[in-house]
Amino acid sequence: MLSGGEPTLQDQGCESIFKLAKYYKLETMLNTNLSQPNVIVDLIEKNLVDKIAADVKAPLNSLEYQEMTGTNDAYLNTTIGATIRLINRLEIPLELRTTCIKDSYSDGKHLLKLIDEIAPLTMEWHLQQFDDKDILDPTLKGRVVGKDKLLEYGRYAKSKGIAKVLVVTRQDGFIEL
Repeated sequence: MLSGGEPTLQDQGCESIFKLAKYYKLETMLNTNLSQPNVIVDLIEKNLVDKIAADVKAPLNSLEYQEMTGTNDAYLNTTIGATIRLINRLEIPLELRTTCIKDSYSDGKHLLKLIDEIAPLTMEWHLQQFDDKDILDPTLKGRVVGKDKLLEYGRYAKSKGIAKVLVVTRQDGFIEL
């Protein structure tokens, strides 16, 4: 697995490592922020990537994603959804993950909207409980969503057709629905 920072910023390095892995008949996974679709497509077309994993933080609408991530980079925010759709068309297994933070774009009606958007695009989604221990931003303290609510969101995702839904909590670890 290649992870980062953002590994696709080093496109030649990704290619070299994945070629070596394939030489030794190892499966490969790219853990990416989805910001470099050209690099991702190149690796896929060269049959170097077996699976892609990525975090999605908010509905794929540019404005909501910008607000959740605190960036004004409209290109980056619109690229996330486009890259997910591209990976889906190329039929590479895609694992998406979302960390649920109470009263944010990864909670409530926004999370339901995100699930509706990603359900046709992925077969695997991990909904992670936010951990507010040792955080840098004190405004996030106490914004942990409970296990029951996470399971409710997970069941909704299953009802929308996501085949493998994992809810990840601090207390119980991975709960597959």
